Amino acid sequence: MADLSESKKTDKKPAKKRIQGKRKPTKQNITGTKTKMGRPLSLEDPVILEKFKAAQRLDANIEASCAYAGIAVKTYYNHVDRKPEFLQEMQIIRKDPYLKALNAVVEHLSKDPEFALKYLERRARNEFSTQNNVVAQVETSNKYQDLPAEDIARMKDNLKKSLSKK
Repeated sequence: MADLSESKKTDKKPAKKRIQGKRKPTKQNITGTKTKMGRPLSLEDPVILEKFKAAQRLDANIEASCAYAGIAVKTYYNHVDRKPEFLQEMQIIRKDPYLKALNAVVEHLSKDPEFALKYLERRARNEFSTQNNVVAQVETSNKYQDLPAEDIARMKDNLKKSLSKK
């Protein structure tokens, strides 16, 4: 029996020792950069931040921008909580499409006079609008206000009877 216990001990392989200097396993995230496993993606990563800003420049909403950058919406809101100035920066970036469209309109004004007139009709309505806005003041009066309550009640009954016949 002593021989069996000795053979079991010798059959086991010695445990591998971790070699110092060897890195922890890594994985590639959405941006193609290597990160430690389990590490959440963050807007601190310049590649992710640039993707997020690119979506914002297209006037995408927060959910779409986060999906494009490969982060959770909660990650965005956590970042805004830590850095409130980031929210202001994103609001400014989201104005880019509007400003580009406005610039295109203004540049096109000199090329097309009819387009220029349409622009003025919308921007300077008081001077160039083709619609006439009329303000009317109407007074209303109740000609039945001086009638006794019995007469008003009788009129209501007669009206109900005439409507129910139809």
